[in-house]
Amino acid sequence: MNYLNKEILKKTLKIALPPLLIVLSPVLFFYFVFFERILPNTYVNNISIGGLTEEEAQKRLFQEVKIPEEITILIKNQQKSRDKDQTRRF
Repeated sequence: MNYLNKEILKKTLKIALPPLLIVLSPVLFFYFVFFERILPNTYVNNISIGGLTEEEAQKRLFQEVKIPEEITILIKNQQKSRDKDQTRRF
């Protein structure tokens, strides 16, 4: 690389690096603050789990979500009911 190319590279870095850092700083900050955490304003069944780890969110959901006594499913105008003891995965 000759002297002229080195000077152009230095000038380009002096001009481009500060705006690039300004744009990337909030993104990197947000990433490191919420690393392995659920993003803020995340709700499951009206329960806020934003900012929690996966284990904390599971614990909160198991504590606060109530399993219904009966689930009613409507399939092509046929109504079927199941008690909570009759488990079936969908």
